[in-house]
Amino acid sequence: MMENETKGIGPIAKLPVFLDLSGKPAVLAGSSAGIAWKAELIAAAGADVTVFTPEPSVPLAALARAGVVAGTLRIVERRWQPEDLAGAAVATGDFEEIEEAEAFHAAAHAAGVIVNTVDKAATCDFFFGSIVSRSPIVIGITTNGTAPILGQAVRRSVETVLPRWLADWAAHAERVRPRVKATLKPGAERRRYWEAFVDRAFAAPPAGDDEALLNAVMAASAPKAAGAQGAFRTVTVACANPDCLTLRDVRAMQAADLLILDAGLPPGVSALCRREARRLVVGPGEGQVVPGAVEATVTAARGEGRSVVRVVLAITCQGC
Repeated sequence: MMENETKGIGPIAKLPVFLDLSGKPAVLAGSSAGIAWKAELIAAAGADVTVFTPEPSVPLAALARAGVVAGTLRIVERRWQPEDLAGAAVATGDFEEIEEAEAFHAAAHAAGVIVNTVDKAATCDFFFGSIVSRSPIVIGITTNGTAPILGQAVRRSVETVLPRWLADWAAHAERVRPRVKATLKPGAERRRYWEAFVDRAFAAPPAGDDEALLNAVMAASAPKAAGAQGAFRTVTVACANPDCLTLRDVRAMQAADLLILDAGLPPGVSALCRREARRLVVGPGEGQVVPGAVEATVTAARGEGRSVVRVVLAITCQGC
């Protein structure tokens, strides 16, 4: 089935969000290994975690002894009480009985706190997924509970393609971003810089201090000559499965200023394109370009220094 690529985002099972928990209180209840894992995870996000449990499990006690890498962790050896939830940013509990999970959920809501309970979806406001961390780059993965093993497989696949050193590049980006904003104009100049930055970030670990790295990326992103034409690439969609597009094609689509798309592209191709890019569909009507005007449109955009990608539909395979 084909769709017009001007269509918006389709239905998603859960909205992925990222909570800022740095320095905020989090309340956990229970003593399972799952609670220990969530306590460590929430503390790693900078939260001040309090776990209420009459009998701490071995993993939880070990975590308390070892300490956490960020935030704080303390164990209170008693059952949770509704007043414990006052002022918390998040709450998580692991209970054998649904009645206690429901009570915890109700107490959290009364305190204005969002809550998660282990393996009891009916008493959850949010859910934990698989995580790939190159912090500050963090990727969350969920299958909406339908196939947790599949989610783990996706996580492993992502782990293999994301270099460990991306965390170092991201930390460098945070430090030099004020300089980049002060030095380069918004729009094309900054975009060229960050595209050159990405090329280097995926190629090798950062070598040298911040000043040397900043200067190297600045040099790589500088226009080759005044008035130089913008880049142009034709991407041919030959398979109904968008996963068959090459990495080079996807990178071009994600860096484009202007996308000229054939009508009726397979679902999913649009999601691989840069969201901020201007999009024109080949055909008559508003927001479209007639076939005879495509070449002139490309030439004009490139003359303005913009990067153009022409996405052509030529299906020869119905899906790999």
